[in-house]
Parts: sequence; structure tokens; C-alpha cells
Amino acid sequence: MKAVLLSSTYYLDPAVAGLSGDAERLFTRAMAYCGAAETRGFVPQSVLKTFGIRSVSRRVLELIASRLWVETDTDMDGNPVRGYYFRNWDPWQESGNKLVERRRNDAERQRRKRQRSRESHDPVSRDMSRDVTPPIEVKAKEGTYVPSRASHVSDARDPSETPGSPVDVDGWKLVRALIPIEHPQAVRTALAIESGALLKSGTPEPDVHAALERWLAKPNLGPRTLPSLVSEVIRERVPATATPGRGTSTAKAEGWLNLGQQLATPNSQKAIDQ
Repeated sequence: MKAVLLSSTYYLDPAVAGLSGDAERLFTRAMAYCGAAETRGFVPQSVLKTFGIRSVSRRVLELIASRLWVETDTDMDGNPVRGYYFRNWDPWQESGNKLVERRRNDAERQRRKRQRSRESHDPVSRDMSRDVTPPIEVKAKEGTYVPSRASHVSDARDPSETPGSPVDVDGWKLVRALIPIEHPQAVRTALAIESGALLKSGTPEPDVHAALERWLAKPNLGPRTLPSLVSEVIRERVPATATPGRGTSTAKAEGWLNLGQQLATPNSQKAIDQ
């Protein structure tokens, strides 16, 4: 408010006529403050000393005693602020109050308009506020997967939590059960991929399980050494014979061959005739 209304005969009011000169100055200066600050007649206690009035606390008591001011613990908006308000502010400043209220409403409308404008130009806000389409379900797909370099970053998510994860589920179960979570996620993911490939190729699960335990016990081994560790497990379970690669059927065949060669010799034929 650029101005407040003060009656040209205000000084004739008995309540004002009984005030000291400093109390009257406080009254008029506080009224001007309320108009400039648009507080609708509320005077915060914290601003009293800015009016340049001597013994301002006494002058406040005069205004309260004259029923010109009312002491309060809240401002006109209900905020907890200690101060005072003019008892007859609304009748005196009705036109000013309407102007202040209109300006506040205009400011609020402008604020809402700017907010809507920002939302209409911000695709993220618009999508979040207007998108009501249900989320698309993604089903996990089985098949051959060649991991890219990006899948081995240190902050990769748990494959079991990602829809359509490329890591074999059974391979990941083994890794999750055996390899502590303190190991880098990239290493655990690579082990799960190797384990899944071994299982799909026909390697028994106990052999893969044992290979993972060996990997855990041996330092300085990378995840791609898992197939070699499976071979170690198999070699220990099936010891090598004196002649590698020769089974029982091969030995029997060689026995019959040797017997036939012996019968074909002249000495063997003579022994049979006798």
C-alpha cells in the first residue's frame, strides 16, 4: 500500500487525545509501517525499535491501555509472531485491505500460471503427472548371450533382480550361494555366466559347485578359469590309467587281436594239431 487512511479528526478521538506525544507518534508511524509492509494492521514486536521512539515499551502500554492496540502471539496469517495489531484497522483501511487482498490473489494466480507453464515445457514433469499407462511387463528370455563390456562395470545390478537378465538363473544361484557378496559384482556376474554355460553344456551341477569352491580357495584366478577348475575336479574323481584314452572295450579288443596273432603262427598251429 502506498498510503493509509488517517482521519483528519483522528486527534479528537478520546483514545488518541489521552496519549503522550511519543505514544501518538508511535501510533502513526506504526500505521504507516503496516501500510508499507501490507501486514493488515499487524505490528511485529521486533520492529518497534526501528520507529525511533524513546521508551517504546511504555508507549506500547499506553496504546494497549487506550484500546487502540491489542497484544497477540500470532500475525494476521496465524503464524507464531509476537506483536500487536490495530483494533480498528479493518474499518479504517477497508479499501486498502481489499487492494492488498486483490494483489495477493493476483500474485498467487501468476505463480500457478508459471508453474503450469513450467510443467507444460518440462517433458519429465509432464510424463510423471499425466502418464497413466500401466508398466510393460518384460519376460525373461533364455538363449545364448554374449556379455558386453558394459555389463561388467563395478556398479552392475544384481542379475537376479533385473527382468530379462542375460545370466543363467541356475548359474547365478550357485554363485549367490557360494561366492560372498564382498566380491566385486562384475566378478560374481562373470562367474555366474561361466557356471550357466557349463551347466547348459551338460556339466553336472556338483562339479560346477566344486569348481566354484576351488576358485574361492585359490587367489589370483579370474572367472574364466572356471572350466579348467571343473577339469581338475573330474580328473581327481576319475584317475588316469597307464594308457590314457584306453577303456575296457579297447583292452578286450586288443586281447582278442593278440590271441588271433598267436594262433596264426606255425608253432601255435603245431601245438593245436598235437
